[in-house]
Amino acid sequence: MRKGRIFAAIFIFILTMLLTRSIYFKTQELYGNVGYERFSVRLKGDSLLEDAFDKADAEELERILAPELMTYYAFNKGQAASERSRAGALICGIKGEYNEFYNMRLRKGSFLNEKDHADENYVTVIDEKLAEKLFGSADVIGLDIYMLDKKFKIIGITGDDLSIAGRLIQKDLPYAYVPLSIMEEANQGCKIPNIELKAWEDSLDKALIEDKIALIGRNPDDFYIEDWNELGIMTKQRFDILFFVMGIYCICCLLIAAYKIFRNFIELWKSYLRDNYFSNMIKDMGIKLLTALGKIAGILTAVILIWKEISFDLYISPESFPEDPMSMKEIFGAVRNALSEFIKTDNSYILNPNLVISFLSKQGSLIFMLSLLCELYILLFIMRNISGYFHSDAEAVRYLSYGFGASILLSFFIIHMMGLTAELPVKTIILLWAGFFAIAVVGSDKYTNLGL
Repeated sequence: MRKGRIFAAIFIFILTMLLTRSIYFKTQELYGNVGYERFSVRLKGDSLLEDAFDKADAEELERILAPELMTYYAFNKGQAASERSRAGALICGIKGEYNEFYNMRLRKGSFLNEKDHADENYVTVIDEKLAEKLFGSADVIGLDIYMLDKKFKIIGITGDDLSIAGRLIQKDLPYAYVPLSIMEEANQGCKIPNIELKAWEDSLDKALIEDKIALIGRNPDDFYIEDWNELGIMTKQRFDILFFVMGIYCICCLLIAAYKIFRNFIELWKSYLRDNYFSNMIKDMGIKLLTALGKIAGILTAVILIWKEISFDLYISPESFPEDPMSMKEIFGAVRNALSEFIKTDNSYILNPNLVISFLSKQGSLIFMLSLLCELYILLFIMRNISGYFHSDAEAVRYLSYGFGASILLSFFIIHMMGLTAELPVKTIILLWAGFFAIAVVGSDKYTNLGL
């Protein structure tokens, strides 16, 4: 029963640790070729649609911000019809290289581009569900459908996200994408609640975007402005933090073992010198001295290698850091604001890919906290008393190796079944296993006294 608790804790830790990395990769996949190198501007739910951008605002922002890439879009619920059927759809008007910012999972054909918007082409890209509803088949490239009282030619078919996140956060309606210029023509102008920008390195920041929004006559407080470069770094470093904690604990165990070896040798040295000359000690204890120095050198080498593997640049958002780190009021205020941001949910003016990303971000935070708590439980409560669970060091190493290997294989299988990418570098696997080995064996009295 006690051994089962160890294996359960190790499994939960390995699974959640891998999930933090998988969520980072999944979000990056959803964000297409641009990845995290983006800023997004979205109208808040408590703001009026009239407060959103119009076409002239968006074009002026593109001119004065000069991003590497930019897309903006509007959407409305409407009806899509074929010669044989009709169905409700979310009609999205797209301007710019939208498919560079999001992974559209194009099954057939091509996606809309800047030329379609500029030339006001009556073309559309629909998802598989809408194709099935209107035509009973996904083989619809070149066929016509009717939306916004206009006839559009289908040029592409998109698929759905089949991962667990995509299955949990499903679309309320099937999607149809048209050039924004056509939507503006049909609606005699439309408001644009969403803008996405890919920035050249360090060329944009939130403050600059806020200033330019104010410059074109809009209120920056009406919009969420997200720096996904920052959020991407913070998402990625969750795995790095968990890896770092394990590595630091391993280093501490190794240094304690080195100290014990040195202390034991010094005590033995003092005891021998009470009844013998120094020259005799060198002759009689030379092998033991070399053994002790060899162990200490090996431990210090391991410490240096581990540090090189686990060290990383920790990033803390300036907005999350208290102005006075010594003030408890400031610290509690920062924690309260962080919890408020985590709990707050505003899904207004947001398309399905961003709903999935928002879901993954929140779940990633919870999984990271669970993994960190489980890791601390393993290190502080189980590994410190590892000798009480096993009869010998050899048994401890054997069982921990079985548990560690089984946990990795089972975790990979579960994550694969969830439709996510599971990845753990070989160096990480070796270091994690070496960490368990060092904690279980290297710090034991048998090792530190061996040969002394």
